[in-house]
Amino acid sequence: MLRLLPHLNCALRFKPVALGSSFALFGALVGCAPSQPMQTYYYQFDQPSVSNQVVFENNALPIVLMREVEISGVAKNLSMVQRLGSGETHLANYHLWATDPSKLVSHYLIKQMDSESANFVLTPYSSWTPASMQLSEKVSIFEITVSVSQLYGDNETNSAKLSGAVHIYKHLQGGRTLLSQVNFDLDETINGVGFGALVNSHQINLNKLSTLTQAAITKLIPNDKRD
Repeated sequence: MLRLLPHLNCALRFKPVALGSSFALFGALVGCAPSQPMQTYYYQFDQPSVSNQVVFENNALPIVLMREVEISGVAKNLSMVQRLGSGETHLANYHLWATDPSKLVSHYLIKQMDSESANFVLTPYSSWTPASMQLSEKVSIFEITVSVSQLYGDNETNSAKLSGAVHIYKHLQGGRTLLSQVNFDLDETINGVGFGALVNSHQINLNKLSTLTQAAITKLIPNDKRD
């Protein structure tokens, strides 16, 4: 059974391991040293470079706007979250996300979905400028929101957990209408030791969520009628 951080005063040994164009840190417990100060470690996914400008043509594909992912509960903190066998939730003091986890997850999902999609144009909602609204009569505009309620490592099952819901809307004149809600509850075994292995498993779960969301959007597009 994986032990991510059983004792806060135990010494850890870490080494950097390549993860795409970024990094992850793998660690193993090597002994306890109560008087030895702990070092803080930061983690991130393989972050893509997302274009802030989307070029549209007269025959443009449907546009899908993605809002920043909303993470609720303790998972929205910078600290990595661990669920202990007793049901207790532990926030790691020395193992943190490199930045706001909502931004990390949002950027990663956009990159993954964009690489998988062939029948729509995906762009962050924040990049959708007022000048772009004139295109609404030429192309269909969809919007997706992702809410995450659980994002943690489970010590008892030795797995990474990701759960929440995806909402897909269509923009109409004067507002938007909900087309679909997709609930997800994803689980990925942690292969390795330490928080770096947990980050890897979280990334695999995000890949699953990307594929699931992309498929849900693609299913709606053939039946779409522009208003």
